[in-house]
Amino acid sequence: MAESTDVERAVNSLEDGTEEEQLRALRLLLDHAEDQPSDLVPHLDLICSFAEDEDENVQSNVAGILATVAGHDPSAVIPYSSVVSTLLTSDDPLVLAFATAAARRTTPESPAALSEDVDRLIELLTYEEDWEIDQARNTRLRAVSALGDLSEADRDLAIRIDEPLADRLNDPDHKVRTATVITLTQIGLAHPRAVSTALDRLPTQLDDPETRRPTISAYIQFRHEQPTAIVRPSVVASALREAAEQADLDDGELQAVREACQYIEEKLVDGN
Repeated sequence: MAESTDVERAVNSLEDGTEEEQLRALRLLLDHAEDQPSDLVPHLDLICSFAEDEDENVQSNVAGILATVAGHDPSAVIPYSSVVSTLLTSDDPLVLAFATAAARRTTPESPAALSEDVDRLIELLTYEEDWEIDQARNTRLRAVSALGDLSEADRDLAIRIDEPLADRLNDPDHKVRTATVITLTQIGLAHPRAVSTALDRLPTQLDDPETRRPTISAYIQFRHEQPTAIVRPSVVASALREAAEQADLDDGELQAVREACQYIEEKLVDGN
């Protein structure tokens, strides 16, 4: 009951308070959203009315609330996709980190909801900010993942992001590189010919200690579900075998790698 009263007081401050009181109210609602995001759903209309406020602190709180609620219930945020789109136009690192998180969490539920934001998401693949390195990384990472969800449902978009995705395999942050490998696996299973450039560069990730395991997993999946995603099979087979020796794999994983290498050599190399 106390928590509900706190939310009601914050909502009242949003409606009638001063600018300072409204900012405090948004901060309180963001804190509450971490524990009880569903309590905020009935008030999203009011909360989203602050999305175009000139104060970036206000925008970041709105974006944070949307991202948090979307993590709990993406369908509750989909009606506010236009608000997420507005927040994605910001240049503030924190606003963008939250806005791309909201986008990332809603695209699997409804890829069409943010289809108008594709160009902006592609721009954000290279987003950097020297004084907010971690938030800039989070923005790139979430843009990669959101575009993966959108591209899985849209082959033409997959073609568009082939080169940009290939470039993210060289991102300076290992978390972005890992997200890129996972996203490339997702698109490679759906539209392998659409991302031929990125798939051609994927074997290099077997040499990267930070991306080795997800890349090994990618090739095991490709072997079973989409062999045409295995570009340059002779290179992949040898690189995969070496990577397995360097990775900390259990017996089942090692067996899966051996089977994948055997399949690649017999079916894709000798079979051509």
